[in-house]
Amino acid sequence: MLVFYFSSTSGFENGLSLYYFLLLNTSLFVFNTRENSKYIIVVFATAFILFLISHYYDFRIFRVAGTENLEFSKNQRFFTFINVFVWFGILGYFILSKHFMILKLYQKVLHGEKIMAGMREKLNRKDDIDLENLVKFAMNDDIAFIPKMKSSFPNLYDSLTEINPDITADEFKLCALLKLGFTTKDIAEYNCISVRTVQTRKSRLRKSFGISSDTDLYKWIDTL
Repeated sequence: MLVFYFSSTSGFENGLSLYYFLLLNTSLFVFNTRENSKYIIVVFATAFILFLISHYYDFRIFRVAGTENLEFSKNQRFFTFINVFVWFGILGYFILSKHFMILKLYQKVLHGEKIMAGMREKLNRKDDIDLENLVKFAMNDDIAFIPKMKSSFPNLYDSLTEINPDITADEFKLCALLKLGFTTKDIAEYNCISVRTVQTRKSRLRKSFGISSDTDLYKWIDTL
């Protein structure tokens, strides 16, 4: 309504009708779920109707003192351009952020499929382990990952406790991720920790289980 009012004061040339485009673009980001997408139609329809009304009256429905002043018109055009430029810049930022987020999720899916393919080849069985949910829980750092891992690989925890009865929850989680073939970088990313932290935990795991430095942790965990 503010755009409708001020854009209809001194003709179309005042440039304030450009704010309609900002409102339309913003609505796409504000109402971006299936449940409230109907409000986008309301915003678009309202903006279109108000624009038609202003157009019918040649954008001169209301009068504001000083709008005929040349200095006022110059300032109005300048601030309109600055505002539109800034807001389109902000919208561009959100568009790019959404694009990179989708790209990251897509890469995550591809990486998850690669891990599952490697595990199926390693296990040589396809139906008795729900690898899809297991990998998804691991990648999302879900609390259901550990119970799911224990049910999928029932002998893994028992084998680890035989070697080290004092195994901690973090140590078992690290072993479970190694069992699935997650790299150091993967573990750091999906658990929101640094690569150095993961490397430190791997070193502690070697000491805790008496694993020599020349032994490959992934090969060691596969033997259990």
